[in-house]
Formats: sequence, C-alpha cells, structure tokens
Amino acid sequence: MQEERRHKIHPKLLTLARCFLLAALVGWGVQPAAAVEFAARGVWINMLEYGDGGSFVKKDRRGNSVTGWGRWGEDDFEARTRVRLQLDAVASEALSGSIYFEIGAATWGRASKGGALGTDGSNITKVKHAYLDWLIPGTDIRTRMGLQRIFLPDYASEASQVLDADVAGISVSVPFNETVGLTAFWARPFNDNWTDDGTGYAPDNYLDNVDIFGLVLPLTFDGLRLTPWAMLGMVGDNAFRAGNDYYGSGYGTGISPAWYALRNDKVGRHATYAYGTAFWAGLTGDITAVDPFRLAWSANYGSFDSGVQALNRSGWYASLLAEYKLDWGTPGIYGWYSSGDDGNPRNGSERLPSFDYNNESTSGFSGFGTLGTWTIGRDAVLGYTLAGTWGIGARIRDLSFMEADCQTKVDTKKTPSSLIFSTVVL
Repeated sequence: MQEERRHKIHPKLLTLARCFLLAALVGWGVQPAAAVEFAARGVWINMLEYGDGGSFVKKDRRGNSVTGWGRWGEDDFEARTRVRLQLDAVASEALSGSIYFEIGAATWGRASKGGALGTDGSNITKVKHAYLDWLIPGTDIRTRMGLQRIFLPDYASEASQVLDADVAGISVSVPFNETVGLTAFWARPFNDNWTDDGTGYAPDNYLDNVDIFGLVLPLTFDGLRLTPWAMLGMVGDNAFRAGNDYYGSGYGTGISPAWYALRNDKVGRHATYAYGTAFWAGLTGDITAVDPFRLAWSANYGSFDSGVQALNRSGWYASLLAEYKLDWGTPGIYGWYSSGDDGNPRNGSERLPSFDYNNESTSGFSGFGTLGTWTIGRDAVLGYTLAGTWGIGARIRDLSFMEADCQTKVDTKKTPSSLIFSTVVL
C-alpha cells in the first residue's frame, strides 16, 4: 500500500493567513447596516367628462357607425377613476429603488373596468415603473435601470412629439458643472414577441428587437436654457409581426417595418433579415431673463428608412410660446408648424415620424385635440401628435381660483388650472 501523504502548512503562514482573514472581516463585514427608509406617494384622479363624438366622427375606420365618443364606442358622458401609487425604498443618497402601481382607469358602472356594483373588478392593477437608482461610486454620475419613463425635452409644449414613454432601459445622467450636463439612454421597447409563422425562413424571436439610443445635452445659463438632443433607433423587420399579420404599435408612427409592404409569401425571404433605421434630432430652449416674461421654442427633425421608399418617412416640427406670469395665472400665446405630405405616395411620407409619444402628458397646447385630457384621457379628435398640422392658440396656465392649506413644506399652495383656446389646421 502506498503511504498517504499529507501536506502541512507552516505555522507562520497559517498565522499570516488568519491575520489577513481577520482584517477582511473587520474591513468588510463589520460595517454599520444602513436602514432602508420606505415612503409612499401617489395621485388620485377622478374625471367627469362629456364629449359628443358623433358630431366629429360619424364612422370608424371600418365604416361602422359610431354611437359614442370616438371609435372606441364610449358613451357621450363618462366618469372614471384612476389611482397611481409609488413606493420608494431609500437606502442612501447613492442607492434607492422605486415601484409604481397603477389602478384603473375604472369606468364607473363597467364591470370589466372595476366600476360596477360591488367595485370588485380584477386585473385592473399594473406595474407602471420599477427601477433602481444608484450613483457610480466616487462620482456624481447617476444611473437608473429598469422600467422607467424616458422622454425627450420640449420647453414650449412641455411634451415631446417624438418620445415620451414608459419603457425598459438604462439612463445615465452626468452633471459636468452647474451649466453643462449630459444624459444618455438605451431603451428596448420590443423584443422576443414574434413567433415564426411556420414558413421556416427565420427562427422564433429573430430580428424582432427594437432598440433606441439617445443623447440629451442640457445647458443652463442665467435666464436661458438650451437643450440639444439626438436619438437613433433600429427596428427589426419582425418587431411588429404576428405570423404574417401586422399587430404592432408602429402603425401610424412612421416606423412600420418594410415587410408590411410585401406579399406574405415574400416576407421570410426578403425583409426578415434587415433593420430599419430611425434618426431624430432637436433643439429646445426658453428665455426667462426678462422675468415675468417667458419665451420658449422647440424644433424637431426625424426620419425613418425602412428599405422600401413608399414606407420611408421624414419631416420636421417647430413650436413657439410666449407667456407672462401674473399673480392670478400665466396667460400666453403659442403656435406651431410642421411639414405635411405631398401628393405622391410613392416617395413616402413627409411628416415627422414618432417613436412613442405623449405617454405621460398631452401636447400641452391642445389636450382634447391630441390625446384627450391631461388626467385619464379619451380618444383623440385630430390624432396623437401635432405632425402634419399647424395651429395657433391662447391659454391661461396655473389659473388660481383659491388657496388651499397643505401639510407640506410650504404653508399654502395655489390650486392650478388651465384655460386653452386653439385653432388647428390639418
């Protein structure tokens, strides 16, 4: 039998290893545990609204008569309730997490929306946001990862005509100094939603991703803000496919994939192996040096190349706002203009393409014209963006009717409202 050999550790080396282990435990393990603070906040919205949809829309897109408001067939009068509840878990100034629930909108009296007798509707809660905020150690660079709101700036209408969406992604903010900052983001709105239609030309989930990359450069001076931005997008040809059928939200935005123009039997052989390319750039700013007067503007350009000329799209949009702040409100006048289609459908569209828009707000100029209301929303009268239109209008923002006592950092808070008049030309 072979003799079993055991290697012994020298006593001095063992003592040294124990010292290193003890130092590691003291340095890493014996640290004061930071308490995580939880805070809750949210908003409760109740809406009573009347809209005579039949006066504007007689038939829907399929030619059916419209009996209620818009193409969704609501009653002329609707009452709705929505609750949004956000829970924040704060470990420190460098680390926190948030989850944002949405309940509703519950249409009063409608069982499927949780508003019928008993109010025990199910499946009316969704996760709107779920993200983690953290600072890169040793820097002021803040990172947000997860389901979040990403939007492009617009100081004139306060709502982007290109991107304002809840989306999965990563955003990074870098404050260089008090004047210059930089925000970069990557978001993935769509991926792994397509299943092969049985043709065998492409595997499941192949080239069905949509990715967008953006840069925002806020410049802040005394009495002046300027923010240029740019965004690049890549759209897989299977991103909005369900077999041979089109289902995606790219319809109407100007970023529908090239395969949609092809015959079904040509889909797998040609268009499923390419990406469409989208690009946007803009400049927005405002001047407050002559307080209480404020002048704001925004200019956007965008294009989408799908690989099929008839589906390509490029256009621009510009807006201007002038307002004057008073004690009882802020009256202002505004206008916008955008490029429109010509008479040749073969060369594509000349309107500004949009990726996703007005998810959190309306155009700011005409809430009922583009997205319904600022609260819960109804069907749009004109469309979901201002692309292809121009218009002028007047408004009174932050109109104060009374002062309400609030248990906040300030003793009183004015109750804001708005009064808006707009003229829109298609």
